[in-house]
Amino acid sequence: MEPSSLQPETWAELNFGDAQLGDPRRTKRLVHSAALIAAAPGGSLPQIFQNPAALDGLYYLADSDAATHASVIAPHLLRSRQLMGEHPSVVLILKDWTELDYTTHKTLKRLGTIGNGSHRGYVCLNSLAVDPRTREVIGLADQRLITRPQAPKGETRAAKRVRENRFSLCWLDSSDAVGSAPADGPEGQRWVEVCDREADTFEYLCRLFETGRSFVVRSKSDRNAEFEEDGERRSGKLHAYARGLAGACCKEVEVQAKSAQAATKKSPAKPAQPARTATVWIASGVAWLTPPRGLRRGQEQLQVGVVRVWEPSPPEGAEALEWILLTDLPEGRALTEAQATEVAGWYECRWIVEDFHKGQKTGCAIEKMQFETMARLEPMIALLSVVAVLLLQIRGLSRLEATKDKPAKEHVPELFVEVLAQWRHPTNRSRQKEMTVAEFYQALGRLGGHQNRRSDGPPGWIVLWRGWTQLLARVSAV
Repeated sequence: MEPSSLQPETWAELNFGDAQLGDPRRTKRLVHSAALIAAAPGGSLPQIFQNPAALDGLYYLADSDAATHASVIAPHLLRSRQLMGEHPSVVLILKDWTELDYTTHKTLKRLGTIGNGSHRGYVCLNSLAVDPRTREVIGLADQRLITRPQAPKGETRAAKRVRENRFSLCWLDSSDAVGSAPADGPEGQRWVEVCDREADTFEYLCRLFETGRSFVVRSKSDRNAEFEEDGERRSGKLHAYARGLAGACCKEVEVQAKSAQAATKKSPAKPAQPARTATVWIASGVAWLTPPRGLRRGQEQLQVGVVRVWEPSPPEGAEALEWILLTDLPEGRALTEAQATEVAGWYECRWIVEDFHKGQKTGCAIEKMQFETMARLEPMIALLSVVAVLLLQIRGLSRLEATKDKPAKEHVPELFVEVLAQWRHPTNRSRQKEMTVAEFYQALGRLGGHQNRRSDGPPGWIVLWRGWTQLLARVSAV
């Protein structure tokens, strides 16, 4: 990111300045509103828009028929895809959904069912573009707001498979919207769709094969498949085959903390799990997936790479990590040890999109908006989602090894560096002039409440967000 793009006004112009809202005054209002929200994310709209005229202007904008979820988020999506097209190597498209709960909004009549069916809201499917080498967030490549219908009682699996409004179609629609890497892009450029188990449908895998897109999908279904063993093709279950593969190498992966889960009809209660580093083994093979019964006529098998990542010796009380991953074979050959390790590393990046969901809900309070119509609510979900991308990008910049010892003013607006340095080192002028990127973000975390003790680890996005909000307030007062 260019230093100037972190300034709220510049950032808002880059991400919303090309919005097509039928009137340039509406676009100008959107840019101004986005800049105000980026300077104080997480607050209520009356807190952010302290000028009543500015708040009324936002409400008038949301009331406009031209301001929809699609029209508001479109310039950010286009910018993200342009940056992806300019990227010289691999870009991960992390796909995952989260539920936005608006059950208490009684006037929103057309919301879909979420949770166990007793709550109402949107399923928000996000496609987040990330650089796997640095884990920098490029931006949202696609976002879909889905109102999930109540499934008919007694619906059979065959009937569900052909229902036109089935939820599983969202994976295909999202993939088609993002598209493939440009054919004339840099050598070595590759876009890889990375998904959790919810995306493991044969229909989605078929679409990926039809379009020639790269993918890493965590297996959910223990499918019927064929494998080559001792030079012969044999049939069996996919997961049993994966668990029979011999480990070729090991590596460390970061396991994210998990909150406690209550018992359900399908699974027992699970205690909370702290974040930790796990030592895992990696094995790989090749499988030919057999189409489900309802699709077998005329449908060919899908040849995929199978990568199993597992933890043979988890700490006492910890749930052992295991991923069975399906991936494409670009050259039609079995994965090498280095390629299998790379695939495991790509899936490890998937937690970044979960952090984005936290940014939407905790950082931007996206579920706390009090709009009374869906027409007003949906464009605001788009706006706040792009603000959540900014929060994640600020966190990512704080952890880049390549830039941590560089002068902060090369990566952050110089005025921001000066104001923060004067606050952190009010009597040490040499420290003010020589602040590095690492020192800048340590001070930013400190401003947000981080104590900078060795045992505390690096500041997370929440304290960085708090520090960022306070820093912007100080900069505006200069």
